[in-house]
Amino acid sequence: MKTVGVRVLKDNLSRYLKFVQKGETVLIKDRDEVVAELRRAEPADSTEEVLAFIEREYRAGKLTKPTFKNNMRLQTKHESSQKKIVAIDTQAILNQIRSER
Repeated sequence: MKTVGVRVLKDNLSRYLKFVQKGETVLIKDRDEVVAELRRAEPADSTEEVLAFIEREYRAGKLTKPTFKNNMRLQTKHESSQKKIVAIDTQAILNQIRSER
């Protein structure tokens, strides 16, 4: 694991990205305080994982019905026959799935 200051990272970004591509984690410091972590991206989640997560969160009451203009609705395949409306914050969903790994 490497540690680098913001200014040095800015001046040598390509060099640090090569470390990350090799699997290393780089901690980024600002005024001697770690403020970020640069690491290799994880593979994208499958559609099935995302839909299963949405279903779990909806049933647990963590997703709410959205308000759309012009009566537009967003439904999962399973819910389309039940006429339920589901709000989706995809970034939050992906973050939650990744944190469960």
